[in-house]
Amino acid sequence: MLKEVGLEPVVPEGGLFVLADISKLAAKHDFQSDSSEFKDSKVVKYLIKEKGLAAIPTTPFYSREHKTLGENWVRFCFFKTDSTLEKAVDILKKI
Repeated sequence: MLKEVGLEPVVPEGGLFVLADISKLAAKHDFQSDSSEFKDSKVVKYLIKEKGLAAIPTTPFYSREHKTLGENWVRFCFFKTDSTLEKAVDILKKI
């Protein structure tokens, strides 16, 4: 489903979350890192506040000197009902 909307997922062999590369989405909406906030956090705030779709930024999982490694990735929980996942895809398609 994430591929359908132009996000590149890293498909796990197990777990409850999938990582998705948000670099195309971030460029499309001009979400750039600055001295106070990384791209992933800006995208997640946008998704939650403007679109009602929750995601988790990955930079908080990195040490200070390696945060840039995570700024193009967000986590989505896929342990949801099919209808919830379909609604999420509909939201992402409209962005």
